[in-house]
Amino acid sequence: MVQAKVPARDAINDLALLKCEGAPPGVAVFLGGRGVRPGDNVLAVGFPLPQLLSSDTKETSGSISSLAGGRDDARFFQISAPVQPGNSTGLLVDLAGNIVGVVTRKRDVLLIADLTGDVAQNVNYALKA
Repeated sequence: MVQAKVPARDAINDLALLKCEGAPPGVAVFLGGRGVRPGDNVLAVGFPLPQLLSSDTKETSGSISSLAGGRDDARFFQISAPVQPGNSTGLLVDLAGNIVGVVTRKRDVLLIADLTGDVAQNVNYALKA
């Protein structure tokens, strides 16, 4: 196990910067270059529903649905990769394993059903890297 300190926090986006003491076992790489586009394939990686499912990492596949989140919030992507409770703060990666975002939440399907009479499918969000 690697010890880490938290030198900075971002309460608005619910993120923290970790500073490891010693060499970490691996280093994440952020996607450079053009970034992602609508339709690009992505994986949501996390540990959803740990009390019900295995303790292994889960990966679900989907795509970038939109370059903006709800109400055109430019900080987020809308993604079609299925996410569950526990996926929040998990990584969103491209198929090469580069980080493109951090999974934040899923759309409340019961609220949407009450408002529209239909269930929203695979409407989830990730904070852009």
